[in-house]
Amino acid sequence: MGCGHARLCGAVCSLGNGARKGWALSSVRVVDDLTVIGSSAPPLRLVPSPVETAPAEVVDLRDLEAGSSALTSAQRAAVRIFDLALVTPALLLALPVMLIVGLAVLVSSKGAVIHSGTRVTRDGVRFKMYKFRSMHQNGDQILAAHFAENPEARLLYERDRKLRDDPRLTAVGRVIRRWSLDELPQLFNVLVGHMSVVGPRPMLLDEVDRFGAAYATVVKVKGGLTGLWQVSGRSLMTFDDRVPLDVRYVSTRSIRSDFRIVLRTVWHFIRGCPGAY
Repeated sequence: MGCGHARLCGAVCSLGNGARKGWALSSVRVVDDLTVIGSSAPPLRLVPSPVETAPAEVVDLRDLEAGSSALTSAQRAAVRIFDLALVTPALLLALPVMLIVGLAVLVSSKGAVIHSGTRVTRDGVRFKMYKFRSMHQNGDQILAAHFAENPEARLLYERDRKLRDDPRLTAVGRVIRRWSLDELPQLFNVLVGHMSVVGPRPMLLDEVDRFGAAYATVVKVKGGLTGLWQVSGRSLMTFDDRVPLDVRYVSTRSIRSDFRIVLRTVWHFIRGCPGAY
């Protein structure tokens, strides 16, 4: 992984008049409310905030196929078949690991083994997304005390909704977060149809307004277990870096590109999930 800023080559969408600070755009073509960089345009450099800048992997978006952001019924059916074909064997393989992780969470700290949080998926539908609990029960109080002692941490959290050294995490939580094992229960979310294997990261309720004009594009598809954000630096990228990636994914998705993202996700896991914390 390189150092400095995240380099995104090829077509990336930003938000017309509501473009986020820190996005450097060139060769811009305006379509309605979205500013689109065509796939034939010169490479675009997306520069995150200088606060907690971190290296992110280069992703060549020109490798992704162009297509319509609105899926037909046949395309939705094809995506569902693709999801089930991947998630069914994945669940069978993951069950022993999930049992071990669940027991580790249970015996290491007080609280429920599974945490559920409300997320927003396709067409603005809300659902409960499942994770193994990785935080202490009194996480809110711990976080408030941490912010009182470290005001700069509050700014980072408000920007990215994540902290590199989150004081709320349990000892087991740090390990399963590092290897993304806390997200294994989301295989059940895919199985029942709440999520897809590949897609934009499901939105938190308090993130909806931050997406601005991009919201209407991102909710055309289901949220995913993995996606461009996860294979492009993940938590090393800021929220403003994530938005154009999500928009670009929706505008270019295909079964072929989804499969390639799955392969990149497997490779990231083999490498130790860079960017996960």
